[in-house]
Amino acid sequence: MKRSQSSITAEGIALIRAIESSKPERERICYDPYARYFVNPRLAFFGKVLAGYGARRSPGVIEFLTARTRYIDDYLRSCVAD
Repeated sequence: MKRSQSSITAEGIALIRAIESSKPERERICYDPYARYFVNPRLAFFGKVLAGYGARRSPGVIEFLTARTRYIDDYLRSCVAD
């Protein structure tokens, strides 16, 4: 990773957060209104196009990452509240 560049892993998680956040409120597991600003527009485009392929190739990975994100968000909110 270069100093002036974000890691592809961090950007990938931001992409997952952005895709999940774009779902209707009743369907989404997590919400991050800022995630899309951390994703390169090219990655966002290809990520949305290839999301179905990734889900077929590695079933459950997107769901796992989304659930993990929700857990981390809830835990952080709990810690801040305490």
